[in-house]
Amino acid sequence: MKTFPFIIAAVVVSAGCLSLLFHHPELMFVIMLPVVLSDVSRYLRPPRVIMILYLFLLGFAVAALACHWLLPSSAFGTVQSVICHPAFVIPLWLFVLLGLFRWHKELQS
Repeated sequence: MKTFPFIIAAVVVSAGCLSLLFHHPELMFVIMLPVVLSDVSRYLRPPRVIMILYLFLLGFAVAALACHWLLPSSAFGTVQSVICHPAFVIPLWLFVLLGLFRWHKELQS
């Protein structure tokens, strides 16, 4: 991954996390776009960092959907306020950016 695609990926991930801060968790899929839209040939044998990112984001999405379907609306409002809280979103953003950075370094070597 060259530097320009990495910058675009970082901006898209930041936009996805910003959507969480503005209480739009339905737009969180934007966080995964840089990973999904990259070359498919790189995913025939994905690096460990990308597998960790995939599993983490997939687990997070499944948990959010399960809370929406399984909990009453008042409890889901509480879960949504926790998911959209800066104390949750900022570490998520840093974790995904760190994964992208490590993947960028791995592809350069």
